Amino acid sequence: SFSFSIQPQGRMTSASVSSFLSESLQNMKNMPHTHTQYHGVLFAIASSSIVSTLVTLKVYRACYSCASASRDVGLVSFLAGILKECPCIRSYAREQIQRVARESNSRSSSSSSSNNSEKRSSSSEELPKASPPAPLEDNAAVPLAENNSASDAVSEPLDRDPLVTHLPEESTTTAIVLKRAQKRAKDDTQWRDGESKMSGTVYMATTEHLNTLSEVYAIYAHANPLHADSFPSIPRMEQEIIAMARSLLDPQTTEGVCGCVTSGGTESILLACKAARDAWCHRQAPWYAGASYASPHFRAATDVPEIIVARSAHAAFWKAASWLNVRIVVLEVDPSTMRLTAAAVRRRISRRTMLVVASAPCYPHGVVDDVQAIADLCKRRGIPLHVDSCLGGFCLPLVQELRPDLVPTFDFRVPGVTSISADTHKFGMGQKGTSVLLYRSKEMRKFQYTAVTEWSGGLYISPTLPGSRNGGVVATAWASLICLGRSGLRASAEGILQARDVLVDAVSRIDGLCIMGIPAMGVVAVGTDTKAPNGGIDSLIVMDLLTARGWVLNALQKPLSFHVCFTGAHSLETARKLASDLAECAEEARRMKEKGVASDGKARVYGLGGTFPDRGAVGDLLIHYQDGVLGV
Repeated sequence: SFSFSIQPQGRMTSASVSSFLSESLQNMKNMPHTHTQYHGVLFAIASSSIVSTLVTLKVYRACYSCASASRDVGLVSFLAGILKECPCIRSYAREQIQRVARESNSRSSSSSSSNNSEKRSSSSEELPKASPPAPLEDNAAVPLAENNSASDAVSEPLDRDPLVTHLPEESTTTAIVLKRAQKRAKDDTQWRDGESKMSGTVYMATTEHLNTLSEVYAIYAHANPLHADSFPSIPRMEQEIIAMARSLLDPQTTEGVCGCVTSGGTESILLACKAARDAWCHRQAPWYAGASYASPHFRAATDVPEIIVARSAHAAFWKAASWLNVRIVVLEVDPSTMRLTAAAVRRRISRRTMLVVASAPCYPHGVVDDVQAIADLCKRRGIPLHVDSCLGGFCLPLVQELRPDLVPTFDFRVPGVTSISADTHKFGMGQKGTSVLLYRSKEMRKFQYTAVTEWSGGLYISPTLPGSRNGGVVATAWASLICLGRSGLRASAEGILQARDVLVDAVSRIDGLCIMGIPAMGVVAVGTDTKAPNGGIDSLIVMDLLTARGWVLNALQKPLSFHVCFTGAHSLETARKLASDLAECAEEARRMKEKGVASDGKARVYGLGGTFPDRGAVGDLLIHYQDGVLGV
């Protein structure tokens, strides 16, 4: 067991942890792969806007186990640095020291005099002293017992709201549960109507709207759409949600357009890819009535199907490729427009292509891909085209009415578009956990279903990934669209466009920054204008400075930049405040560059992490980070 001599500091900040991490990342290129994945654990942590709540003991324990096994002095030093920076790990260390002291006192008390026993008993309430003697706040040695699990370390209350490590033996009163829930909610980011400083995240326009949805949810919290015979109101709401989405994304009422309600954009994307894969299987082997990609006999006689996406497509398509065991073909976007073009798609289409994906808009830059040209190509080649409009499905159609110059046609009016996903829990302003997936025909939708005919539990069919589903969130999606109506969505889109224009105008006035592409709605990406004198201003340093002023923004890579997503939670005044802060932060970043002052925030983290050649090692860091977030 190692002992670390530490010098605890104040509460960890993004700047301090990023500064410490940057030094570690500088040394990563000279270290073996097995060590880099631990030396960079803080890479993902520092990239989070809620750093202090996500650093968990489990990550630290995993790192410590590796250090103990490898006896790597450099790694031990790195872990000592984490221990120094992270308050929750320091709390763990204190508890371990107190526990050891109590056990030691207990063993000593049986053979000591009563006076000495009393002294030791009173001293056990204080932090024990290590060699050389000193309190933990100054220079404490921290023993780490290898057999103790991380979760055991925080079983005692530190602030009357301890981490729950097991199911309580006794019941807890409703009042206490509510009090603890309310206390924890105070740790979350707070905002007032129209004054959100977060990019995206919150899409509700008003507290009144949120409260209305909460009341509707309470009515249907018990409902399960799986049991349509017991809860017929939820399937009816789903039908009406699909109809309302169709009225936006299929204004010409194309015959046959149908769909389903899912738990979110990721599920909509997964189902669209699953339907495309199984339809590809059917086309490849119509002679095989049970054509299934899961069949080893079928796979032996066919190629591995491929999904063609832009690098700016949503990460859920990578997840879909992984889950469905298909290959993903990633294309670069046009560097000037940030759009996926038909020319790029044409070069990679083959007989293995099962699906082509276009975004409307893409998450990183808020631009709409060249849907019409890509759809024409797909239609001629007989390949399905999915338009991912999860972000903009309930906003872009209204923007198109208000500013047709910004939004090219992207919906079912374009021949060749076979499916569209649109999230009701974003600009549809429903509670989190609902999305809509539309198909041009039932012939394609049937391939997303899972039908089981030989189960001893009876005949079974499910249209989505989960069986049982939350009827309450479906009801809130329905209620939100009914409350807002087309006029409410149009008013929201108009306010978002005004905020967009304010920021775009502000960036255009700053020499050294540029807008990435032409944003179609409220997502505005800001990058470094490399054509400007002296190479422009580092956009991520600007973002770091804005973060210090309380703005919660999204860092992007390939190329390095950041974006802001305006929603109904942002007023025009909030947008003007952001524009003003942006101008001031840009000037500060320019002065920092002239003086050679480096940033201690995400600019350094993303700069180093984005250029680190071993992407597998970076992926390992994310895995360990996610393990830490899950905790157990």
